Amino acid sequence: MKDKDFNCLAKQIRLEVLGTKSPFATPSYACPSYLLTCGEEKLLLDCGSGSRRFFDFNNLDNLNILISHLHRDHYNDLFNYMYASYSLKNLGS
Repeated sequence: MKDKDFNCLAKQIRLEVLGTKSPFATPSYACPSYLLTCGEEKLLLDCGSGSRRFFDFNNLDNLNILISHLHRDHYNDLFNYMYASYSLKNLGS
């Protein structure tokens, strides 16, 4: 988290559930993924299969990702987030 604390005591915290379905995504549900937002900081707790469908990729600034454990239904979309971040930062896409 860029050498600073995730201090949200004086700010509003928002939790958005992107997915809760396991062990696989369905057309209307994604695997476990939760987006915690506090001011400009964002923390994505897990990024399971299908979570990218419910995430706004236009604003990846200040996004941190935490994977709770290495089951594929909790990290399968990680590479989508990594490539989107690379593309937006380096390719201007």
